[in-house]
Amino acid sequence: MNNPFSLDGKVVLITGSTRGLGWASAQAAAEAGATVILHGRSEAAGKARKQELEARGLKADYLAFEMADRDAVTAAIPTIIQRHGSIWGLVNNAGMLLHNTIWDETADTYERIMAVHMVAPFLLTKAAAAEMRKVDAADRGRIVNISSIAFSSPRAGICNYTSAKGAIVGFTRAASAELGSFGIRVNAIAPGYFVTEINKERLADESFANKIKVRTPAARWGDPSELGGPTVFLLSNASSYVNGQLLFVDGGMSHFLHSV
Repeated sequence: MNNPFSLDGKVVLITGSTRGLGWASAQAAAEAGATVILHGRSEAAGKARKQELEARGLKADYLAFEMADRDAVTAAIPTIIQRHGSIWGLVNNAGMLLHNTIWDETADTYERIMAVHMVAPFLLTKAAAAEMRKVDAADRGRIVNISSIAFSSPRAGICNYTSAKGAIVGFTRAASAELGSFGIRVNAIAPGYFVTEINKERLADESFANKIKVRTPAARWGDPSELGGPTVFLLSNASSYVNGQLLFVDGGMSHFLHSV
């Protein structure tokens, strides 16, 4: 019996995948059989992660480019096609977080955030989908965009980030409508609070860390590995009739009314 979650023979690009949730998703996809194209800004970090996967008998490659550099972003998919011949999956995961109140916010900050969280995913999606359409098959590819619980449950000080994460949800739904008839499924994941490098300061704040636990029905922060399964699901044949959806992976926080 075929494994619907297998990614054998599939080439998958995961942006921002040398650490945190991106690295967890990259490991899960590689373990499912994919050739994972790792991405980040550091050549050294990318090379180390690539070697780490290969040492485990898994398949990987690496691209280094800045998400705010349009020329570099535009060159990414053609480079993958040149090296590997095709692309099945794209996970738009790379991001950045700049804490600012509305009073301190600037248009430059917003443009910087949107360049990374929205413009780059658009360019990568457009290029990847164009390659996916060339495949002679009914089911041609998967695109997974990483949003955030901040989209539905924002907090003060991250207006720019929340705006960007909301924009990627709108893009996901619109792109799914355009690309669905070509056999390309487009979905999004909204992670909650995970134990990652980016949350190091928040985890060190005992009051904040406990507040998240109390407000999460699962009563804990997520482990990065717990995002791997949902990512593989949305990349695999198991999700062949799932399109335009936003999957919350947050321990139930987004649907829990905290009354205390």
